[in-house]
Amino acid sequence: MENRLHIKQLPHLLVLLFLITESFSAWIIWQNYQKNHLVYIEKNTREFEIGLMATLHHFEEVAAAMLSETMPNTNIKTCDSAVLLIAARPDSGKQMAGQLLADIYSKLLHRGFKGFTIINSRKEVMLRLHNPGYFGDTITTLNPLLDSVELYGNIFTGFYAGGTAAGYYIALPAGNKYTDKGFIILTIDNVALQQEMKKIFPYEYVFLINKECVLQTTPYPMLTGYAFSDLSVDYFYEKSDRDLNRPGMKQYIAQSEIVLFNKINKREIEKGLTKNLPFGLNAQTGTGNSYTGLFFPVAGPDNNTVAYIISYSSDATLSDYRKDAVIILVVSTLLIAVIFTFILFSILTFRQLKEKNWKLAESEKQLQELNLSKDKFFSIIAHDLRNPFHGLVGLAEVLTEDFDAMPPEKARKFHQLIYDSSRQGYQLVNNLLEWTRMQTGRVSYQPEKLNLNRLIEEVSGQLDLMLSSKQITIEKDMAPALFVWSDYQMTSAIVRNLLSNAIKFSYPGHTITIKSIRTTDYARISIMDTGMGMDKETCAGLWRIEISHSSKGTAGEPGTGLGLLLVHDFIERNGGTINVESEPDQGSTFTFTLPLFKI
Repeated sequence: MENRLHIKQLPHLLVLLFLITESFSAWIIWQNYQKNHLVYIEKNTREFEIGLMATLHHFEEVAAAMLSETMPNTNIKTCDSAVLLIAARPDSGKQMAGQLLADIYSKLLHRGFKGFTIINSRKEVMLRLHNPGYFGDTITTLNPLLDSVELYGNIFTGFYAGGTAAGYYIALPAGNKYTDKGFIILTIDNVALQQEMKKIFPYEYVFLINKECVLQTTPYPMLTGYAFSDLSVDYFYEKSDRDLNRPGMKQYIAQSEIVLFNKINKREIEKGLTKNLPFGLNAQTGTGNSYTGLFFPVAGPDNNTVAYIISYSSDATLSDYRKDAVIILVVSTLLIAVIFTFILFSILTFRQLKEKNWKLAESEKQLQELNLSKDKFFSIIAHDLRNPFHGLVGLAEVLTEDFDAMPPEKARKFHQLIYDSSRQGYQLVNNLLEWTRMQTGRVSYQPEKLNLNRLIEEVSGQLDLMLSSKQITIEKDMAPALFVWSDYQMTSAIVRNLLSNAIKFSYPGHTITIKSIRTTDYARISIMDTGMGMDKETCAGLWRIEISHSSKGTAGEPGTGLGLLLVHDFIERNGGTINVESEPDQGSTFTFTLPLFKI
């Protein structure tokens, strides 16, 4: 039963182990996918940074070359000269300065710049050629960039969010050692920057500007140039950046595909933009095309993230990583399932084979026991059962032939001998029938509430003739009101056989003691005699059919040992136990238990 229980639990255990193994396998596959994903993002981030630096360097070279060619031909030698011109002629100074710089500004616009600002040495804005009406403020956010130019005298580039325009600013030194020094700030057009970037990476680009940076640095009238991004409420974009119809502007991915990509990944994009770190996403749109979006944070002069540059490409690497991970997961799941199925099949096959072998061994054992029982049965029929009837026939024959001439006393003795042989034969036949029924499972088991004290009185009364013939008395030490849950016929046979056995092996004039006690769950009954007793070897073989127990009593009474076998089987059938303690010439004590009746 326990073995079958383990077999039933085995599939559940293997399913649990399968789930644990599969979870661990999926975790490893996911970690590997995440690692490949991260490596890909880091690689593309480095490549993008290199490409962006190369593009910005291109604009720096263009700016430096054009200014060095044209500035000497203007009538404004330094920034402070422009200030003096504007200060001397408040009404026309800015206009005159703008006219003098119109040629260079036109060329700069043509080469991808959208802003031209002159700043004096006090870092005050003197003139914006791209917005001449906006004049006289300071650009404090650009101070770290201007400080670097002032310190090293070289060109420096940085990203500025807000003001009159958001994007990359190139700061150049202006003036010479004979005049006050100032600065020229050129703003790179984001669309032109995209065009140059596309020459290195054939992607589509989008600039997102941090909303707080824009609101803090941009004059209110100029906020109309910005719009909320549909990717995050924390970011704006410049409306002019969406001008995709400029001459020579090649589009690698349709705008509708980018919109669909953003819609699919909206939640992940919103989450990623809050971390200020590079990240990448992949999606397959309704057209079946796979796209990758890489998000690169841009730091301002204060090293805080002020913008994101997003590149969209038809690179399917991330998609391939995901597909590979899914394929590996499916294959590993199937492989693990096959392995566990094979293990389960092998274990069940082994268990079934083991159970069949065990059943076969049990059948062989039972067959051997049946053969022994059969041999014992025929031995009893051939020898022990023949003896009482042989004596009965002989005594009856003598009595029949000599009855008329036989004295009354002798005839009475012959009648007694005939009775004893008949009773002995009857008892033997009865035990044989009961034992045969027990072995074939045809004994009816009907437990009921039994008054054990009353039953022992009844059975001992039935044996009065045997007791008186050997002048044996019975002493009883019984627990009061002792009720057991047992079959009446079997319990009567138990007491009758044990008492008959005690009388048989007790010497004339001795006493048999019956004692009972009550335990928590059982009634324990002991039947003690002071007769012939047995050695340990005989005691050990009392309950085994294959060992001969035929022995004569103190008055020469024959026996087969079949009664004790019946006692053992009946007691076990009623849920009790039996044991014997005996020594030669000291007597024997048979103690058995039966379950108490409980309400």
